[in-house]
Amino acid sequence: QKTPRRVDCDAALIGTWTWQPNRIGLDWFLEKVVPHLRPDFRVRIAGGMPSGLASAHPGVEFVGRVPDAQAFVRSAAVIPLISTSG
Repeated sequence: QKTPRRVDCDAALIGTWTWQPNRIGLDWFLEKVVPHLRPDFRVRIAGGMPSGLASAHPGVEFVGRVPDAQAFVRSAAVIPLISTSG
């Protein structure tokens, strides 16, 4: 029998946001997706943060580096990812 996991946020993203491909994806998410989320939708963003990252959405939280990436990922209901090549 599975033990229910604790969900601390609706969505979480983790990465090295100073790496340009990751930053492009994060900027897209913050500009195109976040404005459509309900005000009570909670998004936590972890990882190496460049200065100037911000969001007007009240549910977006920039947490910086986390001690346990697996625990951070498990604490989210959804991990939104997009993958492309080119």
